[in-house]
Amino acid sequence: MINYSQAERRFMLKFYFVRLLEPWMTGPTWSHEDAAWRPVDGQHDDDAAEATWRWLLGQAPVEAAHDADVQPNIAALAEDSDAPEQERVRAIIDCAASVAAHDRGTGRNPVAEDLVGTLGSNASCAVVSGIIDEGWEHSTSDERGPRRQSKAANPVGTNPADLDAMHALCAAGAAALPTLLQVLRAPRHSFAAWWVRAAAAAAIGSLGPAVATSGTAEALAEAMREDSDLWVRRNCAESLGYALAVDAPTTTAELVVSALVGGLRETDVVEAAYPVEAAADARRVSRHDIAGIWVAFFSRCQRYRC
Repeated sequence: MINYSQAERRFMLKFYFVRLLEPWMTGPTWSHEDAAWRPVDGQHDDDAAEATWRWLLGQAPVEAAHDADVQPNIAALAEDSDAPEQERVRAIIDCAASVAAHDRGTGRNPVAEDLVGTLGSNASCAVVSGIIDEGWEHSTSDERGPRRQSKAANPVGTNPADLDAMHALCAAGAAALPTLLQVLRAPRHSFAAWWVRAAAAAAIGSLGPAVATSGTAEALAEAMREDSDLWVRRNCAESLGYALAVDAPTTTAELVVSALVGGLRETDVVEAAYPVEAAADARRVSRHDIAGIWVAFFSRCQRYRC
C-alpha cells in the first residue's frame, strides 16, 4: 500500500526471491489444471500478463504471427517515441511475433534486423548515455560518501542493454538468435555501437532452450575474451550460463571455462568510455564477480568436463 506518511524517513520490508532455473528448464512449478490464459476483467495490461504466463509455463512469450505492416510497431519502440507505455508493450509483443513469423531458417530475418537498427539509432545512443550518466551520478551522495567502486554485475549503474527493442528480440525466442549472433560476431569497425553488442549479448541469454548450442556458447566466449567494451563482456558472461549445454563437446566447454577464468584475472579501468570527474578518479570495474558466479554454477551442476 502507498505510504502517505509525512515523516522524513519511511520504513519498508522487502522480500527478495531468486529463481535458480528458467521456467523452460523446469516447466510449471505449481499445481495447475489448465494452461490456457484467461484475462481478468478490467485488467489493462493483458499483453504483458499473458506473455509472463506463457513464460512461467516454459513456453515462448509470444506465438508467431505475420504483421502486414510491422514498421509502425518498430517506430513505437524507438527511444525517442512518445508512444504511451501500453502501446509500447503491445508493440514489443507484436514485433516479437513478427520476428518469429519471419523465421525461415535462412539466417536473415528482416524484422529482427530492423529492431537491431533501432537499437543502433542516435535516440538509443542518447538514452544509453543518460543511463550511464545517471548510474555514475547516483553512485555517491552526501550520505554515502566518496564514489564507490562499481561491481561487475552492475558496473556504472543500470544495464544499458535494457531497451525496448532488445525486449522485443528477447520475446521472439529462437527466431532472433541468428541475427543476434551476427551482431555479436561483427567486426568492431563494421558495427561500432558497443551498446548494440551489449544488448545482443544480454538478449541471447533470454531466448530459451535455443541458445544451448556449441555455436552460441563459443560465440559468447569469444566475445567475452576479445570485445573491448566491459558491458559486452559482462553480458556475455551472464548469457554463457544458459548457452553451455549439458552435452556440449569438451572443446566447447574448455573454451567457455577459459573465457570465464580470464574474467577472474582481469580488471577493467574505465576512463574514456564513460564519464569520470578526473583521471585520478578512474573507476575500476572488476569482472571477477559475475565470472565467479558462473564458474561456481557450472561446477555445481557439473555442466563442463575439463
